[in-house]
Amino acid sequence: MGWLYSAPSGARLKESDTAGGTLRPRQSPLRGAFTPDAVRRRFEVCEWEPPADLAPWVSHLWRVRWALPPGVVHLARTLPFPVVHVVFEDDGTANVVGPIPVRFERVLEGEGGVLGVHVRPAMFRALVDVPLEELKDLRVDADVLFGPEVRTLAARLPALDPEARGRAICTWLRGIVPPPPPELVALRDAVETALAG
Repeated sequence: MGWLYSAPSGARLKESDTAGGTLRPRQSPLRGAFTPDAVRRRFEVCEWEPPADLAPWVSHLWRVRWALPPGVVHLARTLPFPVVHVVFEDDGTANVVGPIPVRFERVLEGEGGVLGVHVRPAMFRALVDVPLEELKDLRVDADVLFGPEVRTLAARLPALDPEARGRAICTWLRGIVPPPPPELVALRDAVETALAG
């Protein structure tokens, strides 16, 4: 893998910079979960539409929070989807999760949560020049691909409420997104049309 971070990532975040634009709640069914009704009953789940200026790259932001009693575990399972997620954990870490060709599973216990960025199909390549095939089935520390700024962001997110976290992530994204390349926009639109049909 020859894709380690090597260039400045753009605008620097200030401690107070959580404006990031308005996040509107997303009114859609919980897609990809094997048991969406059970998930909504047991966990705090929310999704937000991205601000309009990030919509070419970001489908939505999502948050899952859990607080399970001692000794109780839950196996979270979701269907595969051909996209990359940038995932910020409540422990102050961040990861890039590549496309997973089989169902995703994670054991949840105790208390925790994640806030993720669902990058639209093909558009991660516009953010980081890494072939999607190289990220398939991988979970990579986000700073490997985006540099140390994302680690700083991830470390300060747990002190913020969920919507402020989302706004801070949007501010960070604005510092790294280039103009959308027409060939990736065409590919994104073709993939989304195929998935919808």
